[in-house]
Amino acid sequence: KRIQKLYEIDIDGRDMSLFKKKNKKKKPQFYDENLNIELEYEKLNKNSDEDREFKNIEDMQHVRIQCEQIAESSKYIAELKKESLEVQKYIDDIQNIENCPENLRKKITDIAEKTEKLEKKCYDIHSREQNLSRERTAMFVRYENEFPKALVNLQNDEKYFQAVKHDMRMLEAEKISLKEDMKMYQDRTGKVKNGAVIFLFVILVIFVLFFVSGQLNNAGGRNLFFAVLFCSMLLVAIIFLVQRNSLYQFRLCDKKMARAVTLLNKTKIKYVNIAGSVDYQYEKYGVKNSYQLSREYEAFLNDKKNSEKYRESLKESDESRALLRKTLEKINLSNADLWENQYMMLADEEELLKTKNRMESRYEKLKEQIKYNLERIDKSKKYILEFVKKHPDKSDVIMEMVDSYEL
Repeated sequence: KRIQKLYEIDIDGRDMSLFKKKNKKKKPQFYDENLNIELEYEKLNKNSDEDREFKNIEDMQHVRIQCEQIAESSKYIAELKKESLEVQKYIDDIQNIENCPENLRKKITDIAEKTEKLEKKCYDIHSREQNLSRERTAMFVRYENEFPKALVNLQNDEKYFQAVKHDMRMLEAEKISLKEDMKMYQDRTGKVKNGAVIFLFVILVIFVLFFVSGQLNNAGGRNLFFAVLFCSMLLVAIIFLVQRNSLYQFRLCDKKMARAVTLLNKTKIKYVNIAGSVDYQYEKYGVKNSYQLSREYEAFLNDKKNSEKYRESLKESDESRALLRKTLEKINLSNADLWENQYMMLADEEELLKTKNRMESRYEKLKEQIKYNLERIDKSKKYILEFVKKHPDKSDVIMEMVDSYEL
């Protein structure tokens, strides 16, 4: 009947179920001829079954959530108990240290203070910035056996290289100067030859004039002739001496040139050898000059000295730590190795007391967290038990679910 009532329609095909009260006049109503009442009833039953099934799934999902909460809280409680046990051990150790004999306590404090100073010294040395990079340090370590002799050799080679270079420049300058001198003497010789030819031609012309003019027949003419002849002979002698001197100087310059060329060739060979040696050492040690190598070697020695100081300080620190550990073993501590690294706290009684208070506060918080998670577990268990009581038909399914979580 409910289904039929929902599907009442008028002659025009409109749904009038919502407007029945408003219409004053009732129109004839008919049922839909194609309506299958049994099918609609089955649909309603099916929807009702689906609602119940959804309700069951929702209830089981709540049970599963409670199981997950129990598993999660149990795991968290195990971790909290483990941590609280460590905190309790730490607190007990502090109490044992505080309650140990006074002479033993003083000894522990003294050793801890010494260890703290040594550790600070190690840190200060180690934190110093190295003067050399890792690559440059590795180079000096590789050739450490060659130093400082290698540095001295490079410095001497550089000095010799500069000396050879200076000699080569001087010989080059001398060679150029000799070439200019040889050219000058050669030009002078040519000019003297040309002047001598002209002078002889003039003398011959003068002599011919004397003979042609008949000046030799009187005494005055003869005296003049002999004076000209004497001057001519004097000039010829001067020309001869100048020519001989030019030739001598030219040959002397030629010999000097040959000697300069020989020395220059020898110096060039020395220059090539020493330049190759210096370049090889520059490349070998990765420097541009001996000054750079000297500075870096000095920095390497400083770094090496600091490293040796660091190793010595570290050795003293290790010995002090070992002594501290040996002294702590006389006290009933849960972990002497742990307290070996707590030298700063052992050296300061006030800091030790603060740490104890922090640990006690932390222990109380851990206990509260454990209590809170235990309450969560109890609530979840009560919920599951109440659900089983209300739905005994699902107890097997619920127990299988609980067993799957290994609760």
